[in-house]
Amino acid sequence: MSLMERRYLGPVSAEQDERFEDHFVASIDLTRLLRPQSDLVYGSKGVGKTALRRALTELNRDRFYTTKTVNLDKLSFVQVHSALNELGKSSKAEVPSLARNMWQNVLALYGLEAVAECLPAQHPLKHRIEELFQTLEDTDPDPSSRLVAYIDRLMLRFGELGLEQSGRASLGVSRKSIGLLKEFPSDPRVKDLLEETRTLVVSSGKVVLVCLDGFDEIVDRTALARTAIFAGLIAAIFKSIQDPELSRLFAFKAFLPQELTGSAHVMIWDADKYLRNAHYLRWSEDDFGAFLRKRLLPYAKTRSPHFLDVWYDFMPDKIRNDEHKIDEPSFNYLLRHTLYRPRQILLHVQEILDLWDQRSEKFRVDPSFIPAVVANMNQQIAQTVVNQLELDHPGLNAFMKSWRGHTTTATVGEFQDRIRRIFGITENHEVYEFFDTLFNFGIFGIAERRDLTSGSPQARFRFDYVGDGLTPSVHFSVDEKDIVAFSPMFREFCGCVSSEFGAIIPVAT
Repeated sequence: MSLMERRYLGPVSAEQDERFEDHFVASIDLTRLLRPQSDLVYGSKGVGKTALRRALTELNRDRFYTTKTVNLDKLSFVQVHSALNELGKSSKAEVPSLARNMWQNVLALYGLEAVAECLPAQHPLKHRIEELFQTLEDTDPDPSSRLVAYIDRLMLRFGELGLEQSGRASLGVSRKSIGLLKEFPSDPRVKDLLEETRTLVVSSGKVVLVCLDGFDEIVDRTALARTAIFAGLIAAIFKSIQDPELSRLFAFKAFLPQELTGSAHVMIWDADKYLRNAHYLRWSEDDFGAFLRKRLLPYAKTRSPHFLDVWYDFMPDKIRNDEHKIDEPSFNYLLRHTLYRPRQILLHVQEILDLWDQRSEKFRVDPSFIPAVVANMNQQIAQTVVNQLELDHPGLNAFMKSWRGHTTTATVGEFQDRIRRIFGITENHEVYEFFDTLFNFGIFGIAERRDLTSGSPQARFRFDYVGDGLTPSVHFSVDEKDIVAFSPMFREFCGCVSSEFGAIIPVAT
């Protein structure tokens, strides 16, 4: 039996998990998303967005008329944004407005396609929908191409209408052309099909679920293109919630990378109207326990329903932290060396078991073995996270490495001064904005200086990824003498020495 077969806990990616139903842990997030409404789901890479999407479309398929997943991992933000820019130059229309109209119309096409796919082969509505796609020459199996194809069609129609000489608008563009850019649906045939589909679906008492996923994998993007296109998608989904007819037909749920959508979300003027339709994924300690128990149970000696009983089959009770002279519960030790993402703790546990099984015949891992394995895995996980954020914040890698040789803690003032130096930011409001961004990503936590004592065994710092709350503008609530602490996961990556205030313990904001 190979080592991987001995204690293999399953894929870290929900997309590749063939035993997904056995491994999935239901949470309050799933309960919220089961409502027949459109939603935006924000989460960092590895926090479980795809698992939730699979739970909706596979495990809870019967709750909906039909379900469809649109994987947009091949979407070229640059290509779509470039096409929108060209249309904007011709029409004098703003790109975010064009992006919203594009998404509204394309989402409707995804929805019609979902219905056609579930209807019997001889159903007349199925044939009419398929005929529409044939006449649109929109049959490419890659859903990302539909966005560009829609813009191409819109540009052709806009050009034709723009040749009219009568009834010209003040911008020098025909009124019909301007109306075309705001119209939904832009194709009257789509409008007719939506009405016919609504009659069929509403009679079932359910809605069509269309999930948009895959955005985490896109690398072809610029900050400007990403912001405009995500803002357009967010606005289009909000529009679908407002539309009484469309909301009875479709539930669009977009699973968006939190790291790359913050600036897009704030562009939406009335986003506060839809707070109940925006969900930020967070995991509690109980969630992690349920998640790991399911992965470990096939190999455990106990059948206990309690997570820690199963955990202690494999792991020691305590791990000695020699630097701070404390004994930490092993589960808490591993969890605090993550950003509270299930993928990260699963990577730690699998690495520990694999390396231990290569070294020993004993079932239970020795406590002295774990710290070095966690430190090495931290390097790899931290590099992956920083690489992801570097796409949107060039220079972050250098900023993190600039702390080499320093302790893992610094005053807020020192931290903000280094932001100024490394990133060349001069305006205070930009420094504060980036400070907030790094906090929201989980790079660091914050504690008031008066609550900390040098030489203590432990120090509690507020981290954004712990608990349910969000603190979008944390700089307002801190003093420059308060203390910033890097997440323990980044210590080895940054090359920092241990904190003077003890082991960093993440607590809720």
